[in-house]
Amino acid sequence: MIPKFETQTEMIAYVHSLTDADRIRIVAEHGIAPKNRSEASVLADYIVQGVSKGLTGAALTAYAEERTKRLIAIMPHLGRAQPDEEPIVVEVAPVAPAPAPAAPKAPRVAKTKYADGTIVARPDRGGFEGWYAGKAEAFRPTVEKVASFFAKKYPEVKTVVLA
Repeated sequence: MIPKFETQTEMIAYVHSLTDADRIRIVAEHGIAPKNRSEASVLADYIVQGVSKGLTGAALTAYAEERTKRLIAIMPHLGRAQPDEEPIVVEVAPVAPAPAPAAPKAPRVAKTKYADGTIVARPDRGGFEGWYAGKAEAFRPTVEKVASFFAKKYPEVKTVVLA
């Protein structure tokens, strides 16, 4: 288990205190099989760094693997096995497959309750609603004020009053 760090200095001190066995254990715990001790060392460092950044799970392993590949591409000697090094044998626990993505929901379509320009009495609210594009566009205390609203905003719409 990698501890939480208050500062970056604490994280660096922790990385420097790790042994080769610790680094291999950290890499194995995260389901990565390194090619050699050098690669395990770099991977473990990036795993600790990712944990200190708040990464977990697949995001953490992807971060460590991507950063390791990038660093080894720049400095190839970091990924090479040492001449006296024995191969690493690590048992990696199988990673559960990602859950299948949920089927996308059908887009919601607004119900058209009234035709454009319809004015409806709302006694529960004490006034009248004017409908346009499937929604109540205006609420006014009188029919004349709703009709005036439509005349200003939508002059092409003919108003119809429903009692």
